Amino acid sequence: MNKLLSKQLYALAGLTVPPYAVIRRGEDSDMVALVDQLGLPLVVKPVETGSSVGMSIVRDAKDLATAVEKALDYGPTVLIEAYIQGTEITCGVMGNDDLEALPLIEIIPGKDHEFFDYTAKYEPGASQEICPARLDVELTQKAQTCALTAHKALFCQATAART
Repeated sequence: MNKLLSKQLYALAGLTVPPYAVIRRGEDSDMVALVDQLGLPLVVKPVETGSSVGMSIVRDAKDLATAVEKALDYGPTVLIEAYIQGTEITCGVMGNDDLEALPLIEIIPGKDHEFFDYTAKYEPGASQEICPARLDVELTQKAQTCALTAHKALFCQATAART
């Protein structure tokens, strides 16, 4: 699980990724320059964790350093991305040789959650998941195509259980 490598592979595969910067523990970082470069709001997250652990959405430049320190608590590398406003969706992919994109799921965090954070993901009733997502056919197909491309870019493959 490496968000930076995944992002780089997505871009090489032709997927659109938000502008980003990387901070490594022990390196000096110019927070003002990062905000100037990427704008606000920003998404700050550790490169090596999953489930939104250590992630923050920064809406004010004065909060960026704190968000970076929080992310550094979970690993030595932090990814800072431009925030993309929109409907959050997820799309599973099945198969190895013959891939199939599953129906999209729309994710709506509860009112107590700014985003689909760890608690919103795992606390029963903390979020609403709508399947199929409430998107038009064209956008649904585009998102499913992106999911298939991402799956291939990361060389994902299911393995059979051995007995």
